[in-house]
Amino acid sequence: MHEMGLALEILKATRKAAEDRAVGPLEEVQVMVGELSSVEPDLLVYAWEAATKGSPEEGSTLKVLWQPARQNCAACGVVEERAAGTWLRLCPRCDLPLQVVGGDDLTVRTCRYHPPGGQRQESNTAPTSSAAAGSPGSLAARRKHV
Repeated sequence: MHEMGLALEILKATRKAAEDRAVGPLEEVQVMVGELSSVEPDLLVYAWEAATKGSPEEGSTLKVLWQPARQNCAACGVVEERAAGTWLRLCPRCDLPLQVVGGDDLTVRTCRYHPPGGQRQESNTAPTSSAAAGSPGSLAARRKHV
């Protein structure tokens, strides 16, 4: 179950993001998971609960935002006609090859921390500048090595 390794990497990234900020324990993390990322959202949430158990982050929430992939035809545009989890090689309208776009993301979108004693702290971007999908330090890049 590689979701456990991913949950641990997400936790590591959120802790690193909190190092330079006066925040309390983690409250919520939102991650974007792409349809083609080979990540099962329910298993990732389960792994998160196990990874945070017994830590200051125990009880924090991992919210998974689903990013679908799209099939594009050069002539027809977006092709919606497909069963979930299946891919067409040729456009059903004109028989040209289709291109699959997006849906391979695994990105930390936001982190929300409990305050050390005041109001809730929220970060509207990934915890570190390298956490964007596709960058060398991103979870998407690390996923291939976990």
